[in-house]
This record gives sequence, C-alpha cells and structure tokens, in this order.
Amino acid sequence: PISTNCDIRAHVASVPNTSSNAKAAVMIRETLDPGSRHALVDVEPSAGIEFLFRTNTAGSTYVASVAGQTAPNWVRLTRTNNVFRAYWSPDGNTWNQIGAATNIPMTNVSAYVGLAVCAHNNTVLNMSSLDSVTASFLTNVSPMINWIVPTNNSTFIQPNVITLTALATDADGMVSNVAFFNGATLLKNVTSSVANQYSLIWSNVPPANYTLSAVATDNSGATNNSTATIGIVVKPLTLQVFGTQTNGQFSLSFQGQNGQNYVLETSNNLTSWTPILTNAPTNGVLMFTDTNATGLDRFYRVKAGLPSP
Repeated sequence: PISTNCDIRAHVASVPNTSSNAKAAVMIRETLDPGSRHALVDVEPSAGIEFLFRTNTAGSTYVASVAGQTAPNWVRLTRTNNVFRAYWSPDGNTWNQIGAATNIPMTNVSAYVGLAVCAHNNTVLNMSSLDSVTASFLTNVSPMINWIVPTNNSTFIQPNVITLTALATDADGMVSNVAFFNGATLLKNVTSSVANQYSLIWSNVPPANYTLSAVATDNSGATNNSTATIGIVVKPLTLQVFGTQTNGQFSLSFQGQNGQNYVLETSNNLTSWTPILTNAPTNGVLMFTDTNATGLDRFYRVKAGLPSP
C-alpha cells in the first residue's frame, strides 16, 4: 500500500479479445475486498479506454470512456488526497484526461496501487501484456488565485455593499476554500464557487483605505504562492452646494454609488426632516434643485436607503 499522493502509469501493449469488455488496467483501491472503493484506467480489446470508479463501498461503479482507442496505448491514474484523475496517451508523453476529477472518499490513508486484468469470461485467462510500469509519489502543487472584483485601487462611496470575487484553481486537486481578509482580519471563509469563482458580499464598509487579500487552500492544505492582494478606498458621502439662484431656487449635488438609492431630506430646525427626493445617481452623481427654498433657515442631508419614518 501507498500512504500518500501517487501516480501510476503503464504501457498496455496488448489485450486479448476474451471479451469485448476484457481489461488491462492500472488501479488504486481502498482494500482488497470485492466491494472496495476503487479507481482504475483500462484498455479494452475493442470498446475503448475507460475510467472506472466506485465512490461507496459495495456501491455502483461509474464509468467515463474514450471510444475508438485500443492497445497499444498508455494509461495513467493519479491520487491527490481523495481526488482521482484518469489519463490516456498514445506515446506516454502527451496525456489526455478522461472525464473529470473525481472525489472518492477512501477512509484508509494507505491504498493498494498496482495492475489489474479481467477476461470478462470465466472460461479463459486474460494474458494481457503491460510494460514500462511506474508508480511514484506526487508533490502537491499549490492552488492559484486571482482577484476578479474589485480591481486594485478601486474607489467606493459610503455606504457600501461591496462584492469581493476571486478566481481560484488547483492543478492537481481541488480548492477547499478561499479566505477573504481585510488586513489581518478574516472576513469570511468561502467554500462554494461558481465556475471556480469564490464571492463574498461585504456590507456596511466605513470610509477608509483597505488592503484586501484572498487566500486559496487546496484539499492537501497547501496555500503557498496563493495570496492575491489589492487596495481599495471607501469615501464618505458628501454634499456639494452650488448656491441660491435669483428666483429662490437652491441647487445641490452629491456623489454616490451607482445602484444605491439615496434620500435627500430637508429641515427648518434640524429636528424634523422631510424627504424631498429618493433616487439613485447616474454615473455616480445626483443633482437636485429645490424650488421651495424659502425662509432664512433650510437644512439638507442625504442618507442611503429608504426615507425616515
């Protein structure tokens, strides 16, 4: 048994036609019991090359296949923790993956690694020929990660709901999680993705300069060289006043975040406030002219969200 990540490959020189489903294969299996979890890559006399695997003890066996290929051909099977990948090659140099990376939860750290043959016919023996067999340990490759949004040096206007998204992949296994940090403070560990993109909604972000990082961890616990760092700026919401016009109208504007509703309110005493505008800015700026700007005291304030009750 091999108790670590491994790679086994072999050249299948010939497979006798004891059955169209006869097999010559490389295999990794949890135990030697007939119903053991396992994975194998086989060459058949005429039915092609297969990736066969069983994910549950005594459960069903699943298959991904490549039609039109027979011996001689090369087959290869890799294990990274419990992630298995199957390959075939015409020359032993250029490898083509069969199906997708598959998680087989083998509870035994040590697994049996070797060759397997099957006549698929109880009256004859399978006398397949395999050569150039190698089995080796694998060194785990760290995951890769890149920021998608926001981009470096982005600017936001408070208040904010900022979406953080990073693209994370792992060449020899699976990404287990992506951790988002504000400086040294963990914002959240994200364990699910869409098309390898991991996202976090960061809410109620106060004005400041931030250094954000995202760290990807793979199913072997590796994180080396997998940190992406960006800087963003969150600015406070501010009003700009243009002055009173000759007809008593009063114009002002403010810069906000596109897609966020803002409420402009007015008051004569700084105690009772009346909403006079609820809208979202266009291109980040919202302008308004108050046609009822009469009296000596008239105050304005802008808030995000719905009007005050």
